Amino acid sequence: MTKELIISKDLTPAIFFQKDKDGVLEVVNEVAKLQKKVDAFNEDVSTKKGQAAIRTFAAKLASSKTALDALGKDAVDDWNTKTKAVNVIRTTTKAAVQLMQDTVRKPLTDFENAEKERVAAHSNGINAIRESGDYYQINWQELSVEDMEAQLIETKGLNDGTWEEFNDSAEKNIKETAEKIEASIAKKKVYDKDQADLAALRIANEAREQKERDAKIAADAVEAFKAKEVAVAIAEVIDTPKETPKEVFHSRIIPKSSPEITITVSEYERLKKDSTIFQALLGAGVDNWEGYDVAMEDLAA
Repeated sequence: MTKELIISKDLTPAIFFQKDKDGVLEVVNEVAKLQKKVDAFNEDVSTKKGQAAIRTFAAKLASSKTALDALGKDAVDDWNTKTKAVNVIRTTTKAAVQLMQDTVRKPLTDFENAEKERVAAHSNGINAIRESGDYYQINWQELSVEDMEAQLIETKGLNDGTWEEFNDSAEKNIKETAEKIEASIAKKKVYDKDQADLAALRIANEAREQKERDAKIAADAVEAFKAKEVAVAIAEVIDTPKETPKEVFHSRIIPKSSPEITITVSEYERLKKDSTIFQALLGAGVDNWEGYDVAMEDLAA
């Protein structure tokens, strides 16, 4: 196999695997020559001689393959050792120089970070003012006038000249937000008044309806009272044959004409008041009271 592929002892892994060296070209040439021999190799596998020749040729190829692979492995191991050493130096020097860089730049870095925080604080403050105006503009109906007026005072107080280069923007947004809150307060006042008027109207309607119900109850009570008096008169007609039904009816139900009298205004008002009280009592069902009939009999006596 030494004629098929010669691995020279002078070929070190480093030289062997560098493309700009003659070593790799030599190997390529030898492999090309070997390929020609492989192509020309033709032994009769049916004979012992042919079998032995195939076995020997294949073993030589395996040895050549192993030798080439070993050269590559040795080269890689050597490179890895050198690479690790270089990486240690790189890491150490990089960290040292980075520390120097950070130390030198720290004052500037601190200043830049503080500046970022300052700018962010102003920017966030302006955004908060703008969002506040939008909030009150949307949710005014659920908020009280007092709360919005307090927020209006607080918003106007933000225009205190501490916004530095953002002062123009802050002043503009404060003004716009204050206008939105003022508009929301105006709408809320109108809304609250409308709600109060509706509530008052509802109470008045309920009172009127209740008064109408009470009046109907009183009227029904009067009618019931009259019907009861008619029934009593009819019963007395039946029980008192000395009088005709017509005479009893007229004497009990139809009031006799009486002469006119003159009373004072105060007496008239008192009589009206007594009549109103009586109608209210009837409306409340006083005629169902067990002593009502007794009282009526006493009045009739």
